[in-house]
Amino acid sequence: MCVMSAKCLVYLALTIILQGNRSETTELLNVVLLEGQNEPGTNVQCLESALFTWTCQAWKIVSTEIDVRHPFSLVSTQVSSMMERAYAILTPSFMCSFLHYQMRHFSLTTDVVCFDVDTNRTTGEACDITFHLPETYIYTVLKPLLIKLNWDSLIILSDEEHEMASKIILDESWAVGVKTLVFIIPSNATDEEILHLLLKSTSIDPTAAWNFLILCNTLCLQRILKQVNRFDNWMQKTTDFRSSSYWLMLLPKEDMFMVEAVGGWVDNIAVISAPTPIAGCLFEAYKGSSECWSGEIHSLMYRGSVRNLDVVCQYNRGDIKLCSSKSQIFPNYNQGFNGRPFIVATNMWYPFVMKQGNNQTSTYEGFCIDLLFEMAGALNFTYKLIEPPDGEWGTNTNGQYSGLIGQLQRKDVDMVVAPISMSHDREKVMDSTYPFYNDVGTGVYRIPDSSVKEWLILSLPFSWVVHVFIACAFVFSVGLVHFLHRCQKDEVEGSIDFSADALRVFGIFLRQGFNIKLRSSSTAIFVGLLCLFATIISAVYSGNLIAFLTVAKETKPFNTIPEVADQTDYTWGIHGGTLWVNVFQSSTNPSFMKIWDSILKSNLSDPGVLHISADYHKARMEAGGYVFFTESDIGSIWATQNCDVRLLKDYFYRIQYAIGLPQNSPYGELVSDIVLKFHESGLMGAWKQKWWPKGSNCSFTQVVHKPIEISQLQSAFYVLLVGISLAFTTMCLECMVRIIRLQREDSK
Repeated sequence: MCVMSAKCLVYLALTIILQGNRSETTELLNVVLLEGQNEPGTNVQCLESALFTWTCQAWKIVSTEIDVRHPFSLVSTQVSSMMERAYAILTPSFMCSFLHYQMRHFSLTTDVVCFDVDTNRTTGEACDITFHLPETYIYTVLKPLLIKLNWDSLIILSDEEHEMASKIILDESWAVGVKTLVFIIPSNATDEEILHLLLKSTSIDPTAAWNFLILCNTLCLQRILKQVNRFDNWMQKTTDFRSSSYWLMLLPKEDMFMVEAVGGWVDNIAVISAPTPIAGCLFEAYKGSSECWSGEIHSLMYRGSVRNLDVVCQYNRGDIKLCSSKSQIFPNYNQGFNGRPFIVATNMWYPFVMKQGNNQTSTYEGFCIDLLFEMAGALNFTYKLIEPPDGEWGTNTNGQYSGLIGQLQRKDVDMVVAPISMSHDREKVMDSTYPFYNDVGTGVYRIPDSSVKEWLILSLPFSWVVHVFIACAFVFSVGLVHFLHRCQKDEVEGSIDFSADALRVFGIFLRQGFNIKLRSSSTAIFVGLLCLFATIISAVYSGNLIAFLTVAKETKPFNTIPEVADQTDYTWGIHGGTLWVNVFQSSTNPSFMKIWDSILKSNLSDPGVLHISADYHKARMEAGGYVFFTESDIGSIWATQNCDVRLLKDYFYRIQYAIGLPQNSPYGELVSDIVLKFHESGLMGAWKQKWWPKGSNCSFTQVVHKPIEISQLQSAFYVLLVGISLAFTTMCLECMVRIIRLQREDSK
């Protein structure tokens, strides 16, 4: 700053008079000129000229070592009265903020005009004088802007040069109910210190909105914006500074290009261009009259891969024109993520995610891909799909997860869109949105091949118990018929042949007729009821045999998980690297524990039981002798593709699929709202109908015939039992009659 000569002062005074429309010959003006030769705090120089009466009083700031950031008092009270009487106070630019704050401290209304004098370096003469707008214009523009934005809080980031202006805005903002905080950024602050200051500014009042005003030089502004772009990654993606913060800054038009260069991907940035005086009131503008200012407000807009400042508002004579709301001052506010690129992880699981083509030209499709595409359109973001390097979904090993869950735990991706299941343990390392799908766990297996026992088909209509009872009935009937014949034998016919009686009874059982001479009533009764028994047995057998020959018989080896655990014909496995590993591993259910122990033992010689590919398990299950524990809907889909596939009747562990986000992600509520809207709009049902199989040629309602049990044929055996009883009773009566007759003949 140069030491002004008398010639320079006269030029300055004349300029003020002319711009103020005052006559230099009719008015003598008291002007206080404050100028420091070297540093702020030295003696104030007072000079006189022919046109002005310069009030020269020797006064100093309290100490030459006083910190000008806290200038609350001057030595002499005469200074305040002198400043109040002056028409104007002229001050170099470096003292401008200081004097404005002093004027507010003493409640003075005298105008302050700030200037810089450019001098000829050779002669030292003043060659030009540049007037500066007083920094009070900032709040004059900011106040109506805050009203338009409807902000109730404000965070001011300032350098040391603009500290006084920041304090003026602080007082004015609190006066109108806007909670305001001021943070001063030292010129030597490191990038890490700026990041910590940003964190502190947003942590003092967690409920306050992130509304910022930057008051500093261009170098400071660049450094702040660069750290703002780094802030979300520095916070490990637990904040959304890019979308949730709003930034106002004040710059001359010639410096606004810098915001386009360093604004980066911060969505909401508005720049207030320095005002220009309106013709006719030039001097009033330099004194601070908002009625003499006009200017523009620009917003940093997205234009593909670049960003440009566009005019969104104008201010003129103290009023904000053209825009009336937050969304007009910050147009990006209503544009979601403004095309932000996200890294999204997924994994193959039919029909949720499927890959078509080779690795170079592969495309993804399925239920989850439709969900992601629709969500990207609603929230306005782009995405790149990747798969976990290990191909797993997420198993917990000493607190460290593999697969998709591990990618979220390490925050390698922005989200996971795949059929990943929510669980208490997983929620410790990630966040889940509102679930987009619900299911339950079950076992899937293939029923045994019925052709293996076709050679036994003639025995299948009856259970083995019935066959035993029929065999016993046949043996007993042959013995009884032979016994009756022996009791009633005719001497003429000679002895009775046992084999002949057996053949005759066998003919009765086959309903092929017989040639039995009924020598007694007991024989006749028994043979009659034996024929009735044989007729019943034969009719039932014939009918059931026809059913077995015409209708496929289904034999389920088991229906429940305990039955699976107790049998040895089938082995079992689960999808490796998924939630099912942790479900069986941590279960206290005896059947689950038995199944898991068997898997661990089998895994030593057969690693396939924990294979990470669902297609592998499907092929092994369809080969037979293998139970695969998985989601019920997946099992149902496989059952429609293979008519021999069945599901257990047992269901266990309710499953909820949700979109996965890194822990403490700021996007959880936003994404959950979108998923809920998709549910309410019916999109989820439409996608399921689109990707699920349309039907099956399998008939799961066919009549399945069971072998006839003894309880169902007990009435036929009752007939045989009645016949035996009547025949035996009749035989006894006949024997008694014969004995009596023989006794009478002997007595004669």
